[in-house]
Amino acid sequence: MDYSKYFSLLDRPGASPAICGYCGSYLNLGTLGEGFCHFCEAHINRREEKAKNPEIEKFSAIQLLIDEGNLDYAKKNLDAVTAESNNPNLLFGAGSVYKTLSGLKYGDLDYNRKGFMEENSANIYSSLDLTSKSKEMFYKAIRLISDQTKTSPDDDLLYLSFISYIKLGRLLDAERTLSSMKTQKTSLMSEYANMVFCVESNKKEGYAYTLELMTKENPNGIYYLAKYLLSQKKLSEAKLTLERLSAKVRMPDAVFLLHKIDRLLDEISL
Repeated sequence: MDYSKYFSLLDRPGASPAICGYCGSYLNLGTLGEGFCHFCEAHINRREEKAKNPEIEKFSAIQLLIDEGNLDYAKKNLDAVTAESNNPNLLFGAGSVYKTLSGLKYGDLDYNRKGFMEENSANIYSSLDLTSKSKEMFYKAIRLISDQTKTSPDDDLLYLSFISYIKLGRLLDAERTLSSMKTQKTSLMSEYANMVFCVESNKKEGYAYTLELMTKENPNGIYYLAKYLLSQKKLSEAKLTLERLSAKVRMPDAVFLLHKIDRLLDEISL
């Protein structure tokens, strides 16, 4: 597989910083001005001047707390901003943030701690609680989107529903939602959704999709390339791919997957 040449897109000049209008994370859009958030995978188009999430400034502040490692305060602020919301865009963004907080909490386990390692236990329970909150947000967003799109189909909302199902691990529902999207197959959003579904479903077309998305200045394609390589038992190649990506892009899922691969490689070496 000769895909290393595609890594150069990470160093390509002309990438412009942006703020995701759903989760508040910062990302790099290529020269096309269109792409996908590295944090929540929402479709981002620079031509849209208004953020889809009405509380985006608060979400951006929560993202800063995450970067600072202040996870408990980030959760507290996120709980407050989501408490009464029925906005599917906000709930989708919140689901992704809760999911990342869960991964960070679970990753903060140190078996060299003294005593009964109460902090490890607390982090595990906190991670489980955050996973539950994440699922709650995604399912609520899906339900609201379903109600709204019954009479007025909207591919942007259906795409959010699709990604939510992917994050929930419900591939059959994701496939059903993908088939209901009316966007032409040549659209970037449709191509991305097809890539995600093929890789997550271990379909052979997934590899070609990742390369196609990478040529369109989409770093997330590199993440899905790593997932494809992992499915092919190419652990070292997947590790290198994720290391290159994580050095340039803030993508928590890439970091979590890299940690998983490191654990697998350690087990193999034993």
